[in-house]
Amino acid sequence: MPLRIHPSILNADHDNMQRELDRVVEGGADGIHLDIMDGKFVIPVTFDIHTIERYVEMCDLPFDAHLMIVEPEKHVDKYIQAGADLVNFHLEVAGDPEALIEHLHAQGVEAGVTINPDTPVDGVLEVAHLVELVLFMSVYPGYGGQEFIKEVLDKVRTFKRYCMENSLEPMIQIDGGINLETAPLVAAAGVNTLVAGTFIFRSSDYGATIKSLRDACEGVEPDW
Repeated sequence: MPLRIHPSILNADHDNMQRELDRVVEGGADGIHLDIMDGKFVIPVTFDIHTIERYVEMCDLPFDAHLMIVEPEKHVDKYIQAGADLVNFHLEVAGDPEALIEHLHAQGVEAGVTINPDTPVDGVLEVAHLVELVLFMSVYPGYGGQEFIKEVLDKVRTFKRYCMENSLEPMIQIDGGINLETAPLVAAAGVNTLVAGTFIFRSSDYGATIKSLRDACEGVEPDW
């Protein structure tokens, strides 16, 4: 799968979102990543439904909604209705992951699962054949300024090998601390979808920054 880049708009300029979205589209982004927090699973609260609806109307790229919320099964429908193309929930708080994945597919959207840096990879392996995306957090969600946790790469390698052995091709996404130093490391481990927020939105040229991430990953030797 070609490398995909999904800018996380959490740190974008929300007073000028049409301009921000236009710039990442023109810059070659492949999708938009929504970090949705409820103040319970993680402390901040972000992106109400009306805001998501407004942003989806502004941009034709697919939106993946990363739900950092408790009891996701009670809330996924409103994110589908808001226009998310893929809904991604944390295994740590899902009562019945397989049933929730089945529900998402029945509603016509793609499904993804996420694990935090300290969560074992076993749960992801159990549902790998059911989902379109698996997200590995390389920082702990909800807190800015954290360093990239390299130990997460071992889980990515384990998952990538499992996918190869079982002829699976989900998007393998990573989120947290992605920059020109870490991007080639995660690509070598098997990641094919980068989430980058601060690195893109604090740059002066979004297109050049997105291209630099692609260039940094091009030709890396796999180490999985």
